[in-house]
Amino acid sequence: MKQYFIGEEGIKKFRKRYYNIFLPVVAIGAAIPLTINLMSIHASDGYTPWIVFGAMAVYLGFSVTRIFKKQKKMLESYRLTITENEIVREQMNTPALTINFMEVKEIMKTRKGSFLVRGVSRTDLIQIPYWVDDLDGIEQQLQTFSTVTTAKSFMLRQYGVLAIRLAALGMLIAISTVNDKAVVTILGAVLIGLIIWGLNELRVNKNVTVNAKRRSMVVYTLIAIVVVFEVVSKFWLYPG
Repeated sequence: MKQYFIGEEGIKKFRKRYYNIFLPVVAIGAAIPLTINLMSIHASDGYTPWIVFGAMAVYLGFSVTRIFKKQKKMLESYRLTITENEIVREQMNTPALTINFMEVKEIMKTRKGSFLVRGVSRTDLIQIPYWVDDLDGIEQQLQTFSTVTTAKSFMLRQYGVLAIRLAALGMLIAISTVNDKAVVTILGAVLIGLIIWGLNELRVNKNVTVNAKRRSMVVYTLIAIVVVFEVVSKFWLYPG
């Protein structure tokens, strides 16, 4: 039996990825609507909008730092155990996941060096991020279970999920801006279907923490309420 953890080097890799990717995305996402609002203000509004802008910047900076500290704790709690008979992944606030050697269906390696161990059930998926220590040793042990292949199909599925999310965002924007009742009804029905699908995928996912599941379910529910409200309001405002 051998256990693998995410050490200081792995945390440094994660920190680099976090601040190089996550931070710019959050900053751009927050800056766009704020900039639009600032461009529409009048000189008579004084310094109030700029104070709001500064307060939002401080809040975002604080939030990004707080989220990183939480993610760091999660990474430090990650433990991968590989024995002759099974692979076990344990992590804080996440149900432990065990795949027996008889249940290993596929072992994949991503371009960046992460590993994915898929079991018989589609929900049995152990993710081994590339910031775990001793990846070479992990790969050697994984090869005793099955041949390690390239994770092309998994990555295509991830891109497909991303495309669905972007399409859902586009539909949500369209529902808010389009006044055609037929179009709004169709888009609303599709969005509600996607929300139900997303909630089910979230429910069966064994790699998402309990707290993250709760927050995501609240977000999905709020989006569903917004969709229903927009559809109903279109029929109320445009009854003809």
